[in-house]
Amino acid sequence: MNWIKTIIHALAASMTTKVFAMGLRFVTICLLPLWLTPAEIGWNAVILAIINFVIAIIDFGFGTALIKEKTCTVRMYQSVLTFILMISVVGSGAMISFADEIARVFSFPPIILVISAFAIPFSVFAIVPNALLQRELRFTSLAIRDLIGEIAFSATALLLAIFGYTWLCVPIALVVQRIIRWLVSTLSIQYVLGFALSWSDLRQLFSFSMFQLGNITIAQLANRLDTFLLSIFLTPSMLGFYSQGQQLSTIPVQSITGTATNVFFATFAKLQDDLEKFKTLFIKIVGVMFFVSLAIIGIAFPAMGLIPKVYSSAWQESVEIARNLCFSIPFFAFSAIEGILISVGGERRRLASSIARMAVMAIGICILFGLWSSEANPRNVAWIVLASSATGACMNFQYLWNKLALCPKDARQWIKYAIAGACIAIGGIVVTRFWGL
Repeated sequence: MNWIKTIIHALAASMTTKVFAMGLRFVTICLLPLWLTPAEIGWNAVILAIINFVIAIIDFGFGTALIKEKTCTVRMYQSVLTFILMISVVGSGAMISFADEIARVFSFPPIILVISAFAIPFSVFAIVPNALLQRELRFTSLAIRDLIGEIAFSATALLLAIFGYTWLCVPIALVVQRIIRWLVSTLSIQYVLGFALSWSDLRQLFSFSMFQLGNITIAQLANRLDTFLLSIFLTPSMLGFYSQGQQLSTIPVQSITGTATNVFFATFAKLQDDLEKFKTLFIKIVGVMFFVSLAIIGIAFPAMGLIPKVYSSAWQESVEIARNLCFSIPFFAFSAIEGILISVGGERRRLASSIARMAVMAIGICILFGLWSSEANPRNVAWIVLASSATGACMNFQYLWNKLALCPKDARQWIKYAIAGACIAIGGIVVTRFWGL
């Protein structure tokens, strides 16, 4: 098999549909403030962070373990599905039961959490079909699923916002999206999964899945820690300005990176015994990532000036927040190498880098708001995000550098890509400052 063509085809198919999906999400993000207040945007940011965090960890790492496992049986799939479904029902029930207490901490209406909790079981139903599709390298099917889910989310959110259900539009849209994604994933696999519970099959996956659970928990917490902490220190309106800037700058990159991570993990896992071919592919991919991530800065930086023109001058505060966050884009883009990291046994390094990233974020935000409260503007939080993302990316990259026995000669191939991307980035920044955008 030509692995370069496999990766290129998978990425092309995934990224093409992801671009359409992100385009829909971008339009939705730009349009929602026409009907939602900054406080409502802040509430939705917190609820999405909570629900997406729970969804990410509720599978106990078994979803990734199924992809990693060389031989899987139907009973193994059924056991994983049954186990995580039971856990999801308990988790959803707990969130609904403690909705008042959770909402009080993060300052949003409890009904938002109650509605959003129903997205969890449907997300869990899709975990095993998703693993099957990734094992078969059917990334096109996964990308189409994401696109259809995004269409459902955007249409539902906008329609509800237009008809006046502003603070309920995102929670309801989230549930609809998860139901649609589950249906599409289930219809894409070749057989119908039943229910069974074999503890011997679960134990076979347990070692990797439990480590992966800890890894994912820390990584997801690190990705959302700024939202959780800022919801405590900032008013909902200020959090809304920060969230809007984040949604327009780093979140699109993180979403695309998530797709690339899945492609890299599933593909490189099949190359883990051929280190030379693995190394060649890694060098080529990193070069492209240097160019693309830096070029995005040059495009995104001036584009952020459109924020107040799209909906209202009241959102001017989000412009500088978004632009400052743009400098973190290369480091968020390089988080895609986590898929490569795991495929060569770098789970412990990924965990360590996530912990370090989370520590930098927590310490930075607490110092900013605790010691220098007069400087505690969301715009300054962007520099803490930059330091945090850079810490994690550099630690992961250093591990792969040593693991693949790379040398300065290999790095020379990246220089031309980095220079080309840097020229676009600098050009975009200069144009923005010169023209006063």
